[in-house]
Amino acid sequence: MLIVLSGCRQSNFQYDQQIGVANIQGEKNEACLAIANPSIKPGSKLTLVAAGEEPMVGTATAAELLPKDCDNSHLSSTELSNSGPTFYRIRTDEQWKNGGYAFAILQPSGPVTISGKKIEGDLDGDGTKESFRECASAEGVHYQVWSGEPFSGRPRWHWYIYAGYDLEPTCTEKEYFGPK
Repeated sequence: MLIVLSGCRQSNFQYDQQIGVANIQGEKNEACLAIANPSIKPGSKLTLVAAGEEPMVGTATAAELLPKDCDNSHLSSTELSNSGPTFYRIRTDEQWKNGGYAFAILQPSGPVTISGKKIEGDLDGDGTKESFRECASAEGVHYQVWSGEPFSGRPRWHWYIYAGYDLEPTCTEKEYFGPK
């Protein structure tokens, strides 16, 4: 007997372990990656996504696991892991226009593309494109990944970076506490 199942793809993509945040040092082509995954091998490829005013998509390569925080505690979120993130030194494969923070995705199932100011890609291979959003609260920035469109799709991943000073909010409390 032959049974054929269609329309149902099982994904091994783990949002909490395959997405992190990188602080890119601009001209140096170096970055500090914080991710809840202590098993990334040197040489592993990452997709970088900057979802701000000037959207960018690029690639990076994991260089080395670091014994401590490489970003002065700005990336030390415990939202995804009770033990906090693991830190890596990564190298961007191309020159980024500016430094700053970017999403870092380990082995997405498909390409991540930019169309206008919108960035999306099917990270988990389920046929629904994920979208990227960042917004500021009063004292920090929230990085979010949604399956589908933000607020109407499914919240998949969230990371908060405390700025240490007051910011002009670009999202409401309901918006930045959505995807946890």
